[in-house]
Amino acid sequence: MMHVLAIGLGQDLVLGLESALPNHRGGATADWAEGPGDCRRRLDDGTHYDVAVVDVSATLPGQDVLDLFLQERPDLPLFVVADVEREAEARTAVERGAADYLLVRQESPDRLTRAMGRMLEQARNRRMVIRQTSLLKALLNVTQQIAATPELAPILAAVVREAHLHLRYEFVAAYLKEDDGKLALCAVAGLDGRVLGPAAYRIPPGYGTAGRAVLTNRAAVVEQFAGRGQTGLRPSLGLGVVMSELSVPIRDGNHAIGALTIAAQRPGQFGLEDERTLALLAEPLTASLRGIHAFQREAERAKREALLSRVASAVNSSLDVQQVLGQAVAEVGEVLKADLCALSQVDLGAGLLLTEHEYVNASLGERRSLKKPQPLGHSLKPLAHWLQTGSVITSIEDDVDPVLQEWWQDTSGRFGLRSVAWVPIRTQLDDRYYVLMLMQVTHGRRWTEDEQTLLRGIAGQLALALRNAQLFETTQHAAAQLRAKNAELEAFVYTVSHDLQAPVVSMRGFASLLQTRHREQFDERGALYIDRIAANAEFLSRLLNDLLELSRVGRLEEPDEVLAVGDVVKAVLEDLSSGFRERNVTVATPTGWPQVRFSRVRLRQVFSNLVSNAIKFLGTQAEPRIEIGWRVLAGEPALAEFWVRDNGIGIHADYHQRVFRPFQRLKVIEVDGTGVGLSIVRRIVEGRGGVVRLESAPGQGATFYFTAPLVAAEVSNARPAADAEPLEIDHVAA
Repeated sequence: MMHVLAIGLGQDLVLGLESALPNHRGGATADWAEGPGDCRRRLDDGTHYDVAVVDVSATLPGQDVLDLFLQERPDLPLFVVADVEREAEARTAVERGAADYLLVRQESPDRLTRAMGRMLEQARNRRMVIRQTSLLKALLNVTQQIAATPELAPILAAVVREAHLHLRYEFVAAYLKEDDGKLALCAVAGLDGRVLGPAAYRIPPGYGTAGRAVLTNRAAVVEQFAGRGQTGLRPSLGLGVVMSELSVPIRDGNHAIGALTIAAQRPGQFGLEDERTLALLAEPLTASLRGIHAFQREAERAKREALLSRVASAVNSSLDVQQVLGQAVAEVGEVLKADLCALSQVDLGAGLLLTEHEYVNASLGERRSLKKPQPLGHSLKPLAHWLQTGSVITSIEDDVDPVLQEWWQDTSGRFGLRSVAWVPIRTQLDDRYYVLMLMQVTHGRRWTEDEQTLLRGIAGQLALALRNAQLFETTQHAAAQLRAKNAELEAFVYTVSHDLQAPVVSMRGFASLLQTRHREQFDERGALYIDRIAANAEFLSRLLNDLLELSRVGRLEEPDEVLAVGDVVKAVLEDLSSGFRERNVTVATPTGWPQVRFSRVRLRQVFSNLVSNAIKFLGTQAEPRIEIGWRVLAGEPALAEFWVRDNGIGIHADYHQRVFRPFQRLKVIEVDGTGVGLSIVRRIVEGRGGVVRLESAPGQGATFYFTAPLVAAEVSNARPAADAEPLEIDHVAA
């Protein structure tokens, strides 16, 4: 049926139009407006018009209805009616944007009625062209959206948007049937979805024209809904302003799987053409839903697998357990499309449920937090003990688990609860564990076995994160205690070594006086005793000095600098030259040296201790030889490995670690020393992130290795041999 808005027509034209309306093909009705103000009120009240008819006088300045239509309703065809004498004015109106004009003469009423009938037929044809063009454009946009994405949500949004633009009714909605037969609101146009109540998002079978269309598998229309207190169908969206509604089924084969609905704020608005147009817009959905559902199932499975992988990766790569837990809760809520998701700690000893992290779907109109501590009262206590067994509990509003009955009654009033899933997360504490809870408040939901399996997997990963955090905390506490003990021990060693220096110095002094001034007063045995006292005092002095040095390493350090290693080694060899000459030792060094970042004093100390140690344990070798070399290690960061190799007595594998401990000395031969030198080497190198190691066997000499960071700019200038082989070296007789 065509609806006409007539503006400013004279009495004769009104009579002619009224006579033509009943005879128009498909039927027609008209509303009458006197001038621009009345016309605007008609347009603003939401009435749907197919064509407007205006007297030419209403298009002139001061009464210009044409400008109003061009600005407010450019899609509405407007026909100008004029006397023959005013044809020029009518043509001007058409040039400005009117659809066409009709010239009338003062003729018989019958001829005027026929003229108005021809105008209505012309308007009808023009309207059909406009609407067909608009419909084709809408269908094209929907088809393009289907081709652009396999996601169902944007396709449904495109359908309702195009229906709203094309049909120009106030509200458009799309529903899809769920497993329990209820219809879920999936897309809406014409209003903000957040103004709808929870009941509008999920309507029962047969409710509104949407439910009726799905139930009967054919179009359903209500020309005017019953008033408050009267029986009959209610608007599908639950809006009191809706007066009429039309729905067509969305089909999969011969079965209705949803509905496309238009609603108006005036009664009796819909015709057969609206029904056909709505059905045409629903057809692309029918063609694409099967493929979309298959794709969505695969996409959802991939998303869930990716979610589990991300949670596992976060657990294994981060020690910030609160960040891991918060991120996991947010991602679980988003991927599983939960309305609320919370991670809570159940403290049976304190009798409390404490929510630590929560996610609330941003589309919810009202955001209610779960973070308020809840006592484990009569409703939560049986649930808490049941979850302690490790069982997952799920419920939906029409099938509530007996364990949840009391809690459901307490909670559904606050949150509008429709379904819930509780997943326990075990900890190593008997009276304390965590639980992951997911809630739906907009619609009921049956949690599938795949979803429950995913939630169990996530719970397992979060349990691992909590155990890791507990272990890390325990380790940190133990490490802190160990550091405190080591600091206390180092302070004790330093204090004792320092305080013993004075009596040792006195002992050495008095022993020296007895040796030089009073030796003739002692017999041979007494002189031997004095010599032994002096020797032991000397040894004790060296031991105390070494202990002091060991305590200083890592505690009193000068800053590292870029060093030419060759210069340091040269200085060490000069310091020990008398030892080389005494034993007739041949020293071999490379032709080139790298640059490293190290403390000059400490690097010199490392080389000095290693070389002097090699001299001591050369044994009775006829051709004693010491080799000092280096090479570049593969990998990052760039490191140089240095070594000091001798052909002495060697060290049994059982002693490879013991020689680095303080006061541990080989008993194979008697040598000078305190047994602290190698301990100092290890502490210096490892304090800078390096590694010290030993390769040796009895009778085959010993090689001590240590690493130091290469200066990056100098790596290309270093000239080592292959990583696995020593350098070619020059042999230099000391």
